[in-house]
Amino acid sequence: MSTPAPHEFAGATVSEETWQQVEDRLAGAPVGPRVRRSMVRRVIWIVLAVVAAVAAGWLSAEHLPRFELPSTGSGLPDWAFFVIVPLMIVGPVCWVTAIVRGGGQFQSALSDPMLGLPRAVRRRIERMARGQQPADPQHRTALVALAGRRLGQSTSTFWLALGWTPFAFAQFLLNWATLFGLLYALLTVFFLAMLLWTVSKRKQWRAFLQETEPRAGAEPTPAS
Repeated sequence: MSTPAPHEFAGATVSEETWQQVEDRLAGAPVGPRVRRSMVRRVIWIVLAVVAAVAAGWLSAEHLPRFELPSTGSGLPDWAFFVIVPLMIVGPVCWVTAIVRGGGQFQSALSDPMLGLPRAVRRRIERMARGQQPADPQHRTALVALAGRRLGQSTSTFWLALGWTPFAFAQFLLNWATLFGLLYALLTVFFLAMLLWTVSKRKQWRAFLQETEPRAGAEPTPAS
């Protein structure tokens, strides 16, 4: 089978100028004023999210039921201690792991090589880096670098979601008979969906990297 010409790839709709910008940013080149404004907006949103999280935590501590471990005679079934306590321990362990393994990705998230690009172009390049769209062979190196960066950036998200899912479920079990039980149930579903989404994306990035950069002596996996 003959190799398709470059213009037949979906990546041909991405201009060479855009590819050059992405490659330069991946290489650490300084960004222009437009990208700096995007970085400032991203920092503002992160700060607002942190402030909102702190405010929500304070309100929860003041008005919601206390996060207490189950004890004998509390009216919970006998199995509660052996189920709820491990779930509540797993959460903080995963959060610490997220900080240790993914804390160094904060700066790379602020200097994202896709900042300032049109949304349609970003989505097209991201799909190529996940193997969901034929990759432009002339810019495969940039796609490999982007997929590797995305895989690293998703590490903290994975561990945070992995910690919050059992922790929220434990709180649901402790408060299932109250109105707050519904809140914890919704949080459990939300973090579980985030965890599954992150796992799915990480599989796609890994598959693209394995297909593009096979181990020494291994045959490259043909693209589907």
